[in-house]
Amino acid sequence: MDFFVEDIVSFYVTVYGGILIGVLFDFNRAIKKNLKFINVFTGIFDIIFWLIVTTISFIIINKVESFDLRYYHFLALFIGFLFYYFTISKFILKVLDFIIHTFFDFIFKTIKYILKISEGFYYILVYTLHVLYDFIFFIPTLLKRDRKSKRNKKERNRINLKIKKRV
Repeated sequence: MDFFVEDIVSFYVTVYGGILIGVLFDFNRAIKKNLKFINVFTGIFDIIFWLIVTTISFIIINKVESFDLRYYHFLALFIGFLFYYFTISKFILKVLDFIIHTFFDFIFKTIKYILKISEGFYYILVYTLHVLYDFIFFIPTLLKRDRKSKRNKKERNRINLKIKKRV
């Protein structure tokens, strides 16, 4: 009788593993649906998904039966997945869609605002450096030109006076 109870317990634990695989399946679908640029890497994500599913299956079977594989383990995984898929999968998928969409929308908006703020800082820095450049190089040049132009005016006046005197 104890073997029968142990087998039922391991069957139910394996059914829960199938439900966990169903949740991971919906998570994979939600990521592919919300992040369009990932569709390029669909094959890679599918391989990663199946590696994770295989790992979870082996971990569950190891914890339950110490790798004493029986046919009902795979049947229980499949039943757990189907039970999940036909009962609460639509609800969980909507919740995961909302969470993933909200999370990545928040991330993209944050990056956008950071770029706008950094663009503002860029213009502040550029205009500040431009003003400093003007103060350092352009204004002293103007002052030198004013002195030179005053000297040139004096010299022109002297020359004009000399010319007028001659005439």
